[in-house]
Amino acid sequence: MNQDSVENPNLTLQLYGPGTYSPGRDTETTLNVNIRKLGDEGSSIVWSGMAEGNWAVTLKHKNNFVDLSRPGSKIRWRTWQEGISQVLRPVLKLADGKYVLGVEGSGPTADYEASDLVIANMHWVEFDRPRVLDGVPANPDLSRVDEIGFTTLTRGGGHGKGVAAHIDWIEVYGLPVPK
Repeated sequence: MNQDSVENPNLTLQLYGPGTYSPGRDTETTLNVNIRKLGDEGSSIVWSGMAEGNWAVTLKHKNNFVDLSRPGSKIRWRTWQEGISQVLRPVLKLADGKYVLGVEGSGPTADYEASDLVIANMHWVEFDRPRVLDGVPANPDLSRVDEIGFTTLTRGGGHGKGVAAHIDWIEVYGLPVPK
């Protein structure tokens, strides 16, 4: 997975943790972007099945922060999590450089499902970005969010093991705030 995987030219991809791609590393042991066929069209999905370590993916808008503190703010995504440990949780980087992780997320499903994560209902914990681990409870200021993404806090299970997250798309409902 790399910047070429992002369809919107205003978004910058950020990858965190030992399970993500780095130059010179075997791509079979990292997060992957797979193409799947839907009727006559193909679409890309993020697949964590081969990630040999914890991972997180975020997207950053080039010109704006996002205000997620207002009523109606939410993250919506279409995902499929295989395996009891696969709960996809939101990750945010705040304007002050701190990272937080949503306690609530989308758990295992039988197939792809769209989920709405209402920000006003979310509980947050500190997030250790380099190691992709959770921490103590946090009460973040969500009025200026710099990056928005996701993680399962786990590694993948490999081919055919049924332990993976599949992320089809993500939408963010909030107000843009110029940087």
